[in-house]
Order: sequence, then C-alpha cells, then structure tokens
Amino acid sequence: MPIELKFANPHSAKVAIVNETFARRYLGGRNPIGLRIGFGPSGAPRDTEIVGVARDSRSEVDQEPLPFVFFPYLQDARLRELTFYVRRVGATETAVRDVRALVSRVEPALPPPDVERLRSQIDDSTSRRRLVGTLAMAFAGVAAFLACIGIYGVLAYSVTQRTREIGVRMAVGATAASVRRLVLADVVRFLVAGAAAGVPLAFAVARLIASLLFGVRAADPGAFAAATAAVAAVALVAGYLPARRAARIDPMRALREE
Repeated sequence: MPIELKFANPHSAKVAIVNETFARRYLGGRNPIGLRIGFGPSGAPRDTEIVGVARDSRSEVDQEPLPFVFFPYLQDARLRELTFYVRRVGATETAVRDVRALVSRVEPALPPPDVERLRSQIDDSTSRRRLVGTLAMAFAGVAAFLACIGIYGVLAYSVTQRTREIGVRMAVGATAASVRRLVLADVVRFLVAGAAAGVPLAFAVARLIASLLFGVRAADPGAFAAATAAVAAVALVAGYLPARRAARIDPMRALREE
C-alpha cells in the first residue's frame, strides 16, 4: 500500500484511503481493501480503488467522526492548498522557523506559510463550550451562595421563633447535641423536598443542553448525585450555625421570654 501511494501520479490508476466511519456507513462493514468506488451522478464509473483504511479522526474535537476519503494529492485536480502537521522537537519558535525555511528552499516564490499550534486549534474549536461551562460554573456558585444564605436565614428565624420550645426541652433534660439534631432535621426536610422537586426538573432541563455537551451524557446519574451531594453539604454548613446557636440557649432565659 505505501508503494502504491508513494508513486501515485495523475497518470497512474486512481487510489484512495477511506476512514473507518466511511467503511461502516457505505460499505456495510466489509473489508474495503480492493473495493472500487466512484464519485458523481448515479451510474458514474467506479474507477478508484481503496488501498487502505485510516482510523477515525474529528474535524472538531467535540463532533462525531465524519466519513472521509483521502486521495493522493497528485491525483486530486481540485486541490488548491495543503495542510501539513509537523511533530516538533524543541521549542515551538524553532520549529516554525525551520518549517518556513524548508518551504522557502523548496519553492522560493511561495509566501511564508501560516503556522498554528495544534493546541491553539483545539482551544479555538472548544472556546464556545468552555465559555458556556465557565458561565454555568459561575451561575452554580452564585446559586449555591444564595441557597446558603436562604437556608441560614430560614433556620435562624425558626430558632428565634422556637426559643421557648428549645428552652423547655433543655430544661427537661435535652442535651446540646439533641438540640442541634432537632434544628438540622429541618435541613434534612428541606433537602428531601428540594431533591424531590429539583431532580426531575433537572433531568428535563438536561435535554435542552444536550447539544452543548461532549463526551458526557446530559442525564448522567453520577453528575446528578454529585450535584445533590454538593447542595446537601452547602445546606448542612448553612444550618450548622443556627443549630449551634440553638444549642447554646440558656433554658432559664428562654423560659422567661414571651
């Protein structure tokens, strides 16, 4: 196969290499080596022999592989430009100078080639999704902060309203630990009610953002479990201060309050 491609020219038999997706989609999974394909309207001659199969690659890192056919550049009459990938050794700046010097030696009339790092291409192709991810993380942080403040406010108000009740409990033998558990039990009830309403809603909303995700499922149970655990941790931290405050209530002072 390498010999055929090396000496392919406009006058030799037409050959091509297809990728794995092309072989699966258009050749029914058969061994494509030696098969002949053609391009053009229905009935066009099948004058191109498949001499190799290339592994799938992606035009964009967040897209599924597309079917591709690769032709020897000397047999492609429509070719207008070429893209070369160079594996560098040493500093990037040195590799860029070497590539431009090599092109200048081969064909001095050509303008200096545009050189771009592969990492830059990957960053460019994923910039929109990275922006969406960054914004989502920022909004999630704001939401967690607001949830923390809300839970703290509700529990602090609840402790204030139940000061007399807590004083009575402590007067008849309730320990500080049991009072903390009493207050934190309200947090657990909030979490259960919130999870019952929020998780199904989150599954529904996940379908709307599925097109923005790559490599992960929109309705990933692990991600939902991690998010629920994170919210639970935030809620327990927010509820701890009111619970500690309730555990420090002086029973005699609480019983004197109206």
